[in-house]
Amino acid sequence: YAIFKDYIEKIESGDGSLNKFSRAYELFGIIIDKDNGVTAREWAPAAKQLYLTGDF
Repeated sequence: YAIFKDYIEKIESGDGSLNKFSRAYELFGIIIDKDNGVTAREWAPAAKQLYLTGDF
């Protein structure tokens, strides 16, 4: 239980709440909006480079 509680405290200190953390899928990832527009977002604070590849 102590390890679980420690993780919850880390999540809440970084994201503000467990609820906000659990809803990150609404902002990050590949998202298709109502007009069929596509947005790709990734959280990578220490990344030096990111690549998006595909057949567009």
